Amino acid sequence: MMRRACLLLAAILLPSCAAVPDEPRGPQDLAAVQRAKDLLWIVESENGSAIGSATAFGPGRLLTTATAVEDWVGQRLRVRRDGTILPVRTMQLAVRQNFAILQVQDARLESPRPSAQPGANQRLFMAAANGGSVFEGAGPVLPVAAPVEGIARLEDVVIADLPAARGFSGAPVVDTGGNLVGIAAGILQTGLFDTSVPASVAPGSRVPHRSVIVLPIGTIDRTMQQEGLR
Repeated sequence: MMRRACLLLAAILLPSCAAVPDEPRGPQDLAAVQRAKDLLWIVESENGSAIGSATAFGPGRLLTTATAVEDWVGQRLRVRRDGTILPVRTMQLAVRQNFAILQVQDARLESPRPSAQPGANQRLFMAAANGGSVFEGAGPVLPVAAPVEGIARLEDVVIADLPAARGFSGAPVVDTGGNLVGIAAGILQTGLFDTSVPASVAPGSRVPHRSVIVLPIGTIDRTMQQEGLR
């Protein structure tokens, strides 16, 4: 089943919050980025082609976006981190929200500490895959100045100024304390919740910042309960 690539949002970001691209700075920021890297896995096809990012979510489980893997249902996938490669045993796609659960046989995957819902201008941190490489970045939560059509509750998403390039979908987003806020699920672009794939960047190049849609852990947990996912 193919999802619509774009869901229309009637969201207007406050002009004063057009953020200047942010970078991690200082020991606390670097520790938060490292925490995001610790949670990050790269989703690959059986032959090693990079598909997107995934976030460790507990023993034997990772999160990614449904739009990243929906075309791979019934095919063999694997996840990679450093020198470890794990085959994906099963895949469950949520219906109400843009996420998927990947089951692997590795009990060492830890359950991350969940973050409280971040407030406007709170800085967040992300580490994501871009092909076989990893990029990182930081940026503030952007307040929404109007109701959002197509999303039942505004608290179901967080919008933050973060880097976005091919492969970022499903990447972990953490707060300053390294607690997991959620996963990158798309970008807000000219009034659209755009889940299409951004352009790649060369390894080591600066990754452009976008208004990234983050799907919070609270929304994911609630949807899992509603849909009987585990």
